[in-house]
Amino acid sequence: MGDNLAASSSAQLVATVRHENMQLQKQLTEACHENRTLRKQLYHLSALLDIAVNKLATKGITLETPVGIRELRAAVSRRDLIDTTSEVIDANDLGYENVTKQNSSNRRFQLRRELREHTRPVQCAAFAPGDRPILATGGLDCHLILRDFLTGEKLCDIKGHEQNIADVAWFEGSGDLLSASFDNTVKVWDTRQASGSLAPSYQFTASGFVLAAVPLDKAFVFACTDSKRRTSILDLRVQKPISWEHDVRANALAFNSYRANLITGHNNGTISVWDLRKIGLALSSTPSMEEGKTTSSVPVNSSASVEESPAVSVPRVSMIENEPSRSAITYLGYYHNRDDSRRLLVVSADNMVRLYRGASLNASSSDAISLRNIVGGVPTRGFTVKAAFWKGVRKKTNVSAFFDDGERENDPQSRRLTECDLLVTPGAENTACIYDVTEEGGAILVEKLEGHRERVVGAAVHHADSKPIIATYSADNTVKMWAPVKS
Repeated sequence: MGDNLAASSSAQLVATVRHENMQLQKQLTEACHENRTLRKQLYHLSALLDIAVNKLATKGITLETPVGIRELRAAVSRRDLIDTTSEVIDANDLGYENVTKQNSSNRRFQLRRELREHTRPVQCAAFAPGDRPILATGGLDCHLILRDFLTGEKLCDIKGHEQNIADVAWFEGSGDLLSASFDNTVKVWDTRQASGSLAPSYQFTASGFVLAAVPLDKAFVFACTDSKRRTSILDLRVQKPISWEHDVRANALAFNSYRANLITGHNNGTISVWDLRKIGLALSSTPSMEEGKTTSSVPVNSSASVEESPAVSVPRVSMIENEPSRSAITYLGYYHNRDDSRRLLVVSADNMVRLYRGASLNASSSDAISLRNIVGGVPTRGFTVKAAFWKGVRKKTNVSAFFDDGERENDPQSRRLTECDLLVTPGAENTACIYDVTEEGGAILVEKLEGHRERVVGAAVHHADSKPIIATYSADNTVKMWAPVKS
């Protein structure tokens, strides 16, 4: 009998220990979940504080915070606090509006076409300006491909470079195409002569891998940056380029034509602004220079090299810190929109995409840029990632001003998709994400574009149409075309 009591007591003790262990495991899980939630709330709060501090600073107001905002921003950006690449962040993680599982009946965008001509990952894409329905793409297969994105017809497919193509961009006036490559060259192509094959009309040889290129006017002048920390400015009508060396490598370029400012994004997380009005560039902007005169002004098959560049001092207007942890800036996009608003899009290696507002990018002026929107959870660390922006066109309401109390003006539910400001970024699990960034400080997840079989490298948006036409390109060698669902 004593043995039975002992056995019963032992079994009861084991059961009690197991029960307590289960309770402890449950409490540990709840504590971990609560800790994770608090960290993400801290992350979101620090982002909102950063926007507020930047906005007040532009008005000359210094905000005394009870905690060091810059130290807080640096801390929450570190991988050991919140690693946004280690898991899929859902819509609520960063304060985004929750989106239910999508099906064909509630999608806002639909896949219209898939382009499969590349044989290796696609690295860049750009829509032709104006009404020409042409998409240019380049990638690791060294091929430059032009397609009619409406019909899917391949207009041109050439091996344009000896190494991977890192960037493509269009001259708005002439319709010529720039391609930048790791073979140390930037080439200019006259796409109006496209008939299955192209020959470059101009070639520039840089001192290292060319990381980015951007047109500076309608037809003749462009800038590029390379891996040897040099930025060069080329005029197709002049054989000698202008070139200067940075202390830290510039990975990305953008151009503010309103102020003739070249914007460079650097490996140390800073943005530099350069005044090109002081170096005597003749930038073409009038229609008379755009139509029919560009090709005749440039020698056919001309070339230049960085070794020919004279020593020119380009004045730097300002240097801006993107975020305190100084993660490398990998992509810049500058948008001068139809309503005369201006946006600077910045992709950095801290898994964040930031959207700035402002006109001059001059820190000493009253209209300096300020942080407007932040999107987190973008898998940028360790990858080259590009994003795109669409400025919505808000239609005027037919309601009389006498009856309109102004409340509907800020009601996001009253907007059509084409009236929203949209930001397109690569996402987790081989998706691309579309965010509504119409409201300052907000980023609402509109939709995840699914269908790629490998990670999405970047996106481009066609701006000449009344609706956003999106191209997403991927490491699965394909380009997918998306358009709003017809209502």
